[in-house]
Amino acid sequence: MKRALSFSLVGAMTLVATSSQAAIGYDSRSMAMGGTGVASASYLTAAFYNPAQLTNYDDSDDVGLLFPSVGLSASDQNDLLNKLDTFQDIDKEYTPGHKDEWDAALKALDNSTVAVNLNVGMAIAIPNQYLSTALFVQNQTNVFAQTHIDSRDFGAGFTPVANQMNSTVRGLAGGTLDIGLAMGKAFDVKDHHFSVGITPKMQTLYMINYGGTPADFEIDDFDYDKNGNDKSTFNLDLGASYQATDSITIALAGRNLIKQSIENNLDGDATYVVEPKFTLGASYDISWLQLNLDVDLNETKYFEQIDYSTQYVRLGAELNAWDWAQLRAGYAASLTDAGSMLTAGIGLHPFGAFGIDLAGQYSTDNGYGASAQLIFTF
Repeated sequence: MKRALSFSLVGAMTLVATSSQAAIGYDSRSMAMGGTGVASASYLTAAFYNPAQLTNYDDSDDVGLLFPSVGLSASDQNDLLNKLDTFQDIDKEYTPGHKDEWDAALKALDNSTVAVNLNVGMAIAIPNQYLSTALFVQNQTNVFAQTHIDSRDFGAGFTPVANQMNSTVRGLAGGTLDIGLAMGKAFDVKDHHFSVGITPKMQTLYMINYGGTPADFEIDDFDYDKNGNDKSTFNLDLGASYQATDSITIALAGRNLIKQSIENNLDGDATYVVEPKFTLGASYDISWLQLNLDVDLNETKYFEQIDYSTQYVRLGAELNAWDWAQLRAGYAASLTDAGSMLTAGIGLHPFGAFGIDLAGQYSTDNGYGASAQLIFTF
């Protein structure tokens, strides 16, 4: 398992090194609609957002398979990666006559952060009137690199030597591997249609903690065997949906209701956290048009040592042409320092038995992302 985790983390960092990309949504359809899903997910993607949505299926749906769903996004708001390359080039050719240029390049690195998100998932769902179920696997990896520039590295009294620098670049990668069984049940109370759902899951937390100076920090130096660790635990998701009318659904979901964390002190203290996340959603669906709204009720934080969190108000829309083709768009307004996002995508589902969904996103913090997934229904 450690080899697999090491490969996925280093791969994510390598990808972000070649492009400036931060992620939203756990599957391609949701990403295209601004990350909405709490009230709009189908039975096949309900396990990722709200298990109560497992009851959102048609009479013709018997078994659904989502395999795979892959999404990658990242942001480099202050252009850290390019600035780091520039500084390292200057440092390698350093002479006393380059001190002012060296100082300016080092100062340009201060308080910069790169954030990367990688999602990989699969699900097999069996909807029915008794107890709809879905077995799913989801891997979510969050990678950060952040700088701290120390004033002691400036001035005539300091001669640049990499291993004597006080300034640092810190790389942290953390994530979760969830394997769970989502269950949803619908029932009526005096002509009011409700659904509830629960997802018990085994959860593995993992992280890598790596640091260096601006002169010697290399992204591909991440080594799980040397700098990483993991632990297995248990977690729980809950959800509820209320179908106010034939076309309006209101829903509430809580994910990761048991707070978990993992510490890594191999290269300085670091703690990756998984905290409860609550989202309120609403959806208006009239077959050919769906309009969605999701509101995060609390912030999502990733590392205790990094001042970075996300919280969004999400809007999404889908135009559906006879269930064969879909055109989607969305917007996620950030309530934190993370960038807001524009999203778009398409779905192609000929004959209803096979489908492919594609999505892309652009964020205001110099971020880009993309996602793709395959769907089979029987």
